[in-house]
Amino acid sequence: MTADRAVRVGAYAVCVWDRKILLSHQISSGPARGQWTLPGGGVEFGEDPAAAAARECQEETGLTPTIGKPIGVHSAVATGPTTDLHGIRLLFEGRFKGDERPEPVSPDDEEIDAVGWFPCDALPEPVTAWAQQAAESFGAAAVHAVPFVLNGRTGVLEVDYAVNASLERSGFDMFDQAEFDPRLALAHPTFAARVASFDGQGYRTASAFIQWVDTERTVADRVDRERELDVPEVFRSAGVPFFASGYPAAMYDAPANNRNGADRLRWEATTWFVAAPARWTDGKVLPVLGFRWGYLDDGQRLALLPLQVLDADSWQQDRPWLSRAAPNFVFD
Repeated sequence: MTADRAVRVGAYAVCVWDRKILLSHQISSGPARGQWTLPGGGVEFGEDPAAAAARECQEETGLTPTIGKPIGVHSAVATGPTTDLHGIRLLFEGRFKGDERPEPVSPDDEEIDAVGWFPCDALPEPVTAWAQQAAESFGAAAVHAVPFVLNGRTGVLEVDYAVNASLERSGFDMFDQAEFDPRLALAHPTFAARVASFDGQGYRTASAFIQWVDTERTVADRVDRERELDVPEVFRSAGVPFFASGYPAAMYDAPANNRNGADRLRWEATTWFVAAPARWTDGKVLPVLGFRWGYLDDGQRLALLPLQVLDADSWQQDRPWLSRAAPNFVFD
């Protein structure tokens, strides 16, 4: 007797905060029974998959994320005594607003009996293959491949956002310990970006990175806020606003020890990959890809802020400030 065949499409929220991933433990029937899995489930007829991921996450964890771009697909066939099920699982990036990681609440139902945040490189067992896939591709490695268009050609920017766990890997082992204790850099974030692939050569690769930093220092009841361009001194003295430039540009940053006696520090960098000003840009700096990242330090605990991919509206909101900060350049 031939088993019946069925196809089921599900949508799942991949929520990662400070390299920990949100999982739920399923006890209902189905391929994930008895396993830890991503919050998510079946897409209803006529329902947008991204909306389904947000709805399922809220039902299973009590948290409603902002659903971002699709980050993967998991496809597998499970054979059964009467029905063979082809499960197609759409994985979406899920983000939460605010500085503090939200805590999930286990629902009082017959499907989920536990929820929680788990390190991407130390998942609980047993865990579903699609949760493992999400943790490996989105969280544990902390390497994100983001497509872009530069000077009319497409490419992929590789961004490595991680915790500074090694003085040698971050280059802090070169610092003169008489001037700075390099161990103070540990546990802070590192941010590296490079062009992994690009469908162009030569002058088409002309690009740069612009970065500015917003700091919020709290001392007792006083809060001081400051924004400044993050520019190497050789560029600053020449009036150039770029953190790095090249054919193509690449960058690396690893902030450290910026609290300076404050009770609490919020350090947030905004980093834009841009087309460098040239004839083919009419002398303007053109936005390509933007990111926001950083950390919180209250003297007791240091936590990375989630990496955000910015849209064009964010660039336009900050463009007036950029024009004042670098008046010799035109930002489009």
